[in-house]
Amino acid sequence: MSTQDNNTDGIHTIAIYMGRLFMNDLYSDVAFLVEDQRLPAHRLVVAARCEYFRAMLYGDMAESKKHEIQLQGGAAGGFHDNPRVPLLGQASSSQNWCG
Repeated sequence: MSTQDNNTDGIHTIAIYMGRLFMNDLYSDVAFLVEDQRLPAHRLVVAARCEYFRAMLYGDMAESKKHEIQLQGGAAGGFHDNPRVPLLGQASSSQNWCG
C-alpha cells in the first residue's frame, strides 16, 4: 500500500467521523436558524469552508458571540437546498453557497 493510499484512507476515515457529527447537537457549538429549521453546526468546519462565515463566527460581528444565528437572504440560500454543503463541506466545485 502506497503512502498516497494511506493518506486517502485517513481522509476517508476523518470524513466518516465528521459525518457522524452532521446535524447532531453533540459537540455542536453553534446553530443556524433558517426559516423553520434549526441546524446544529461546528464553527470551525463552517468557517474553514467560507470566508463570509469565518468573519461572522470569528471576527468582530455580533454573531461571533451567539450560540444561535438567524440566517436570511443570500447567506441562507445554500442551506435551503442541501444543509450538508456549508455545514459539512460536501459540495461539487460548481456549487456556490457561500454568499
